[in-house]
This record gives sequence, C-alpha cells and structure tokens, in this order.
Amino acid sequence: MTRHVIEEALMAAGRTGELLSVRPEELARVATQAAVTATARRTAVVAVGGDGTINAVAQAAHAEGCAMGVIPQGTFNYFARTHGIPTDAADAAQALLRSVPEPVQVRLMTVLLQISDPHFGTEQLPVVEALAVLSLQQRPDLLVLSGDITQRARPDQFRDARAFVDRLGVPVLAIPGNHNIPLFDLNARLFHPYSRYCDAFGDEMEPVHSSRELLVVCVNTTRWYRHTNGEVSTEQIERVASCLASAVPEQLRVVVVHQPVAVQRAEDIHDQLRGYAAALRRWAAAGGDLVMGGHIHLPYVMALPDLARPMWAVQAGTAVSSRVRGGIPNSVNLVRWGSGISEGRCLIERWDYAGNCKAFILEKVTEVKPGGVTSVCCN
Repeated sequence: MTRHVIEEALMAAGRTGELLSVRPEELARVATQAAVTATARRTAVVAVGGDGTINAVAQAAHAEGCAMGVIPQGTFNYFARTHGIPTDAADAAQALLRSVPEPVQVRLMTVLLQISDPHFGTEQLPVVEALAVLSLQQRPDLLVLSGDITQRARPDQFRDARAFVDRLGVPVLAIPGNHNIPLFDLNARLFHPYSRYCDAFGDEMEPVHSSRELLVVCVNTTRWYRHTNGEVSTEQIERVASCLASAVPEQLRVVVVHQPVAVQRAEDIHDQLRGYAAALRRWAAAGGDLVMGGHIHLPYVMALPDLARPMWAVQAGTAVSSRVRGGIPNSVNLVRWGSGISEGRCLIERWDYAGNCKAFILEKVTEVKPGGVTSVCCN
C-alpha cells in the first residue's frame, strides 16, 4: 500500500525514483549503497519506515554527505513528529516532493537494547528468532544483558547464549545473575563460581561503556553465598557514584544491576536488592538517570521517590525463556536518547513477543526527562 502511494505521488509530480524493499539484515548495506548512488546522481536518499530504519539511513546519508528525506511508517514516529513531517504516507510524499534541502543539526539517536533473564537452556526458538529480527530492525548501538543469561550455568548453555549475542553483532555489556553461578556443582560454586560465565563473556565482571551520549556502569550484584538474593556493597556504591559524577551533560547515565532496586508488588519485596536504599541515594546525588534490572521477569518503569534528582528503575521481563510470569509475555526494552526526540527526553520502549505473528511488538513507551517528569503512552 505504501509503495503504491509513493509511486502515485512520483508519477503525478513527473518525478522518478528507485524503490528498494529491504530485509532487516540487509538494511545497513543497502542504505550505504543508496547513499552512494544518491550522491553520484546529485539527488537524495529517502527512508521509508520507522525510527530504526530512519536512524540507519541517516547514518549512511551523513557518512556520504548526501541529502535525505523521510516518509515515516513506524508506530510512534518520534523523528517525524519532532521535525513536523506528516505521518500519513501520501501527505509525507507530497511534502517531500515540494521541499527544498535545508541543513539540520546532526546528532544521531543512540539506541540501547536491554535483554534480561533469557535463561538459555529454557529458550524458545521462535522467540529467539523474533528477537534477532527485532535487533536487526532497530539497530541498537549497545546491548545490555542484565543477568540470568543461562538457566543452570552449564557450559553448553553459555555457549548457546554467546552464539546468540555474537549473531546480533552489537557491542555488549553483560553482568551475571544468580542463575549464572553453578547451583548443584558445589565445588564450582565455592571455589570458582564465575569461571563458566567468564569463559563466555570475559573476565570483566563490572564493565563500563562511555560514548558521546551514553554512560553505562554495570554492577555485579550476585554473591556465591546467596541463592537468589543480591546485594550491593559500599565499595560498589562508591565506584558507581564516581563514574556517574565524571559524566558529561550530554550523556544519559545508566546503572545496570540484576536484582530490582524497586518493586511494585508486596510479594516481590524479598527479591529487592540488598543495600538498594543507600545505593539509590548515592547514585542519584552523583547524577544517575536510570537503574536497569531484571530477576523477577516483570517489565515496568518506575519513578524512584525521595531522591536528590529524578531517577527511574527500568525493569525487563524474560527475553526468550519459557519461564514467563504473571501472564506477561517475553519482553525486552529499547532505550532511545538523542536525535529525533524532544530535547532532553529519553524514551523507554517495552517490546512484547506476540505469538500470533511470531514477532516482538511495541507495547508501551515511557518518556522520561532526566531532571524532569514522566509520561506513558501505550500502543
């Protein structure tokens, strides 16, 4: 339908164009080729799709120095709404044909994909495949694995998890969860609890990522002597605070833990991170924005009260495991920050797996403003 609308608009205007249908895994390559061709022909490349497609094409167009247009076809169309582009395909095509190129400030959107509690060993193949497609479509800049990567910390489960992460081709920050420490192998649990995890994901247990627009600080909240509960030490709290305090104003500041720092239900209080109160006070004072977690397989975004500055808990459900809880389907989070979003605002998207179409579908968007307020939009 969209293709027909664009073809009709081109024909009516006496213009020609080459329309390319692209599979997610081909998007980066085709966008680059289209930008090269557009530059050689002294014309423009046009992105037709959602914000993930637009971001990928924008990167290619900027790299080649060619003009770019947009016909939005996503669910929420943040970029289009920000820049006053009609969301109806026919109207957007007409506006594009009447427009003249004008410079815009280049600040490409940063996209973070949070995957939690995949519990490899209990993964569901259709859900795994759908998540791989979502990653290809949305092209995240960073993947955060917030724990419980395997079900029983077995070498084959870690190998499968690592193979999946490598398949996505995205830089990854990972932390262990309580399920990533051997439970029944007492020798391994007592004397080298993280060796299997480290074989798969490296020796750095608390990695840090810093880019122009993003600072992510990871905390290992598991303990070999605790079965499920986690804790954060004074030393860890201060290390994270020091990192947060060194951030520049342009950076969104994210802390990643496994056990939740805030819960919504009384029955989940026993799963709350030990030491969370002191950690939240210190991290907020140091400039933190988001605290990501998992563990309880329930997705939500929750404002954290009574702190020095606004900060939010961002909880993810189980990404691909059969161990769903409370009737909530498999889910992951996408966090967007930067170009195409209202200045100073961060979008936290919850994507749920829909079995009827074997795909992850955008379920809810929470918009937060570091230093400001929260709003929620449901699909």
